[in-house]
Amino acid sequence: MSMVSQAVSSFDDLLGGDSPLDRSVTITIFADELAQRKSERQISLRQFAQEVHDPSARAKADLPLMKLARFGNVSTTKGSLRNNDNVLEIEGIEGDYDGGLVGVADAAAWLRNANIAALIYSSPSHTPDKPRFRVVCPLGSSTAPEQRERLCARLNGALGGILSGESFTLSQSYYFGHVKGASAPEVAIVEGRPLDAANDLDAAAIGRHGTPYSPSPAPLVTAVSAPDGDDDELDWQPAPDWDRIESALSAIPVKDADHQDTGGRDLWLRIGQALHQVSGGSDDGFDRWDAWSKDGEKYNRRDQERTWKSLGRRDGKRVRIGTLFDLAKRYGWSQSSAPGEPDVIDQIGFAASEQAAATAPTALRFLPPSACADTPSRGYVVKGLFAPRDLACIFGAPGAGKSLIAPHIGYQAALGRTAFGMRTKPGCVFYVAAEDPHGMRGRVTGLRRRHGDAPDFILVEGVSDLLASGSPDLAALRSAVAEQRPSLIFLDTLAMSFPGLEENTAEDMGRVVAIARSLTGHGAAVVLIHHDTKAQGATPRGHSLLNGALDVGLQLFARDEAGIVRGKLTKNRNGSCDRDIAFRIATECLGEDEDGDAITTALVDELAPGAAPKREKLTPSERAALQIFEALSTAGAVTEDAWRKACVASATVSASADADSRRKAAKRAFEGLARKGAVLMEGGLVRRPTSLENAFDQEEVD
Repeated sequence: MSMVSQAVSSFDDLLGGDSPLDRSVTITIFADELAQRKSERQISLRQFAQEVHDPSARAKADLPLMKLARFGNVSTTKGSLRNNDNVLEIEGIEGDYDGGLVGVADAAAWLRNANIAALIYSSPSHTPDKPRFRVVCPLGSSTAPEQRERLCARLNGALGGILSGESFTLSQSYYFGHVKGASAPEVAIVEGRPLDAANDLDAAAIGRHGTPYSPSPAPLVTAVSAPDGDDDELDWQPAPDWDRIESALSAIPVKDADHQDTGGRDLWLRIGQALHQVSGGSDDGFDRWDAWSKDGEKYNRRDQERTWKSLGRRDGKRVRIGTLFDLAKRYGWSQSSAPGEPDVIDQIGFAASEQAAATAPTALRFLPPSACADTPSRGYVVKGLFAPRDLACIFGAPGAGKSLIAPHIGYQAALGRTAFGMRTKPGCVFYVAAEDPHGMRGRVTGLRRRHGDAPDFILVEGVSDLLASGSPDLAALRSAVAEQRPSLIFLDTLAMSFPGLEENTAEDMGRVVAIARSLTGHGAAVVLIHHDTKAQGATPRGHSLLNGALDVGLQLFARDEAGIVRGKLTKNRNGSCDRDIAFRIATECLGEDEDGDAITTALVDELAPGAAPKREKLTPSERAALQIFEALSTAGAVTEDAWRKACVASATVSASADADSRRKAAKRAFEGLARKGAVLMEGGLVRRPTSLENAFDQEEVD
């Protein structure tokens, strides 16, 4: 017997109490992958944990397989009882992880944070360097197979989206036991609630493809018994409308029956069952099924004939012609595209489909005006800017100050102080510094010196890739979010948090949005730090899907001649886009380096709403004078006299050949720059209106 982890070693744990791990469940055992024989065991998962690694073999293929489900006696053409058609009810949810990065202990910790009961056991191919395991979660009671996808997505979300896509296959079964000579097996028991009781996890559920879960179309089996249990109405069968049936059949691409992800053999069988039922098993039905199937990659006439004969012998609820019509509608077929009027059978089939869909959970709500008026406010994290569960983006050109304003707002929120005149609700803030974490440490140190300590502001370092399938960084971040429940999360920058991202593709940008949205599941607002387009348009760089998904967009413009950085709200679901957001750059001294030189960091100096002067354009002479000043300042402090002489000597301020005219032009340029706040002249020296002349040059990679 394998050694079970300390999670089940104590006497109290073994007693179990009312734990779902002690509920007796049906586990179906298949002797091998052919699954032509099955047996059932009534056992609790706590008991099963003690023997999950007992079977031994020289190769994994010789081990048995398990499934928390009851199967009937419907076999495939190859005699396998392990197929979706044959699942009668489920007792739990299994998930498979083979990414080789996340360990059993990590998965156990995440499920413990989510309060989900589970048995986790290493798979036969597991090694300490490349961990692989199965997660088995009991349900509170036996459940219909149609609910499995939703519950599996709930489990996948709790585990940070690391489960393989095969975990979502209804009849997928898993090897258990150990291979002789392989690494020592691992087992962990996690106490908690049954998975079907964790409705609060649906907001962060993750589907088969690593995106936020949305229910698949209604199950292919659409025939449902009448509410009173009387099937007489559905048994009534008028003559088939073959024209209409052929029209619907032509709308369904046979290639979708060649691949499991788009329906596979299950789709092929459903269509065959529908045609078999409506034709009474006659050649009329077979010929149409056979003609449709011939264009498929896997067409085999002998298999076609064998399967047709077996369709009439299948147990369970019959698939009726309404299933075919319902399938065709998913591919764009409509009543109007079919000849003739809808017949009674289609109406019955559609009604059956509606009954089936009605049993599935849905978020639909129907509200009269009075209920709308009673709707509570969305709440806020930063009032008028960020609300709970928002997805926002701060974007601008390189050097615009995105990595200055973001930690500034986050720090104020952690302290519960106003930011740019907006109230904040104090809460935990995660600042994910995927780019230049060392520089961000200095900035946070500066914020602490200026504003005081903020223990709830957490700098997150070490994130290298949130985009990769089964990303351990993403899993760890989701786990921390679930445990600490931050109200605000910054990802700085999008490009460094999601390396390898194809920004202009809907698929990749959709995955970024999905991952960011998954981090909002516990109420946090997520803010992406990103670049704008080369043309400085009013949307973030990349596919338009990102901008469409945003609740808030804040565009920053690099400092103007007065040294002011201005922000413009391009999108705001929490208030007006006219809010005045502007700041100057200040420096905070952090100490001295080994050479005695000052160590400084750039910080935000907010300008009160309305305090930023109206931006004025510089004349050509003023711009030329400012460029001369910038060139002189690279050598140190600039005196008024040196600047004046350089401007008079240059032909860029004035092209006049007359020296007196050039002096007058230089004087007008100086006065204009001073009036517009572009320079300050004090004590014979000239400087910019911020003590950090090159602040934005230092921020180019923000």
